[in-house]
Amino acid sequence: MNLWILNSPGYIESHTVDEIGDTVAKENYKKLIETVANAAPLKRIGEPLDIAKGIVFLSSIDAHFITGANLVIDGGVIYNLP
Repeated sequence: MNLWILNSPGYIESHTVDEIGDTVAKENYKKLIETVANAAPLKRIGEPLDIAKGIVFLSSIDAHFITGANLVIDGGVIYNLP
């Protein structure tokens, strides 16, 4: 059993932007996502499946000796933003 394992997701594509009613807010959100995607080595933001795969790994027998870890799933953004 793994104890004290954290998952730190980066920017993840979701339907949240569709729920924003303000056009200015939508444009700001799109600019933010574009900025983050350009900073990422993979040149995209994450998808829910990216996070799910990390969680499945941490829940699997393959991670049986991992404890006290923080799995950052952000496509490398944390190392490329100023």
